[in-house]
Order: sequence, then structure tokens, then C-alpha cells
Amino acid sequence: MKKIIWRTILVLLLGIVIFGYVKINLKSNAVYYAKNMPRGEGQEPELIMLIDNLWWVDNPDI
Repeated sequence: MKKIIWRTILVLLLGIVIFGYVKINLKSNAVYYAKNMPRGEGQEPELIMLIDNLWWVDNPDI
């Protein structure tokens, strides 16, 4: 019974870590992904992604 509880806790923690990593990666690199995805003529997804994720995007201290 103890093994099942420990395995369940381990799987849940691992799932939370993986989910968090993916979420942070997608948020912090959203502008890069938007810039390199295929799009139609006249669309600017970079600007939309930049505005949506302004707090997550890395910016240099200038």
C-alpha cells in the first residue's frame, strides 16, 4: 500500500513539473514561435504574441 501511495505522489509531482516547464517554455518563447510559424499575407502574430505575453518575454536591461 505504501508503494502505491509513493508512486502516485511521484507521478503527480513529475506531471506538475513537466506541465510547469512546458507552460513556462511556451510563455517565454511565444514570440519566437509566432515569428517562425506559417501565416497568411498581412498577418502579424509576433505583435499579438508580444502584447499577450509582455510580462513573460525576456528583455535586456538597456
